[in-house]
Amino acid sequence: MYPLIEIGGHTVLCRDLLINVGSVISFLFVGILYHSTYRKNTDSRGNWIAQVVLPMLLELLIVATVGKACSMTVRGLSYPLEDSLAAELHLIRERGGNHFVGIVLASVCLLPFLYRRVYRTGVDEKLDVMAFFFPIQQVFNRIGCFMEGCCYGIPMSGPLSVRFPDSTLGYSVFPSQLFEAFLMAVILIGQWIMYRKGKHVFYPSMAAFGIAILVSECLMDQRGCVMYLGLTFIQIAALLLIVVAVTCFYLQKKKELSGGNHRMK
Repeated sequence: MYPLIEIGGHTVLCRDLLINVGSVISFLFVGILYHSTYRKNTDSRGNWIAQVVLPMLLELLIVATVGKACSMTVRGLSYPLEDSLAAELHLIRERGGNHFVGIVLASVCLLPFLYRRVYRTGVDEKLDVMAFFFPIQQVFNRIGCFMEGCCYGIPMSGPLSVRFPDSTLGYSVFPSQLFEAFLMAVILIGQWIMYRKGKHVFYPSMAAFGIAILVSECLMDQRGCVMYLGLTFIQIAALLLIVVAVTCFYLQKKKELSGGNHRMK
């Protein structure tokens, strides 16, 4: 609705501002949780950098490398395919933009591996804390999209519809950006409830994240997007995220049960 705002005499893209604010708030929230866990664990005292800062740096490493490439690929393959590999790579790098589900997918695949390489114990607990980063960030991402007027929903009339001013759209649409932000807020609340009860939240919440993206994409205007067997590549990435998260959660529970049975013997 308001793609540009004035701050201190400078014109700033509202979407970029909200994305950066979301990054700061999400990592601040995660950092506070890591610090709280650090203070409660007497065995980790004296190692604040390793227990609080390093887990976030490892996620930032994924975001800046594999996550960025994955997010650009997911968005780039949503556009019509080019006639050569070089042209397709140029599209992905220059025009494709990015989609946050690519970063989430890369994190679910790589973050547990990195944590297990660095830490001997407490890996699942660190993953559970980092899980809060993703829905918080996506709430701000989608509000930014709403302010920008991009990623809008299917044509719709009625009290829930919106019309973007100064837009080429001459009709009302479903506010899919706000709908997805609402779904992410629901995931965040569910995460917090499970986390306070001592439940593992990383893989279940990542599966829920994929489901939210899948549902939200079904309500977005897909004109101009390439369809693969009736799905956009974003939806395919969301399905892959769900499969990976559910599989890892199953293996996690199986390992816990196996460890419990072993201790009983």
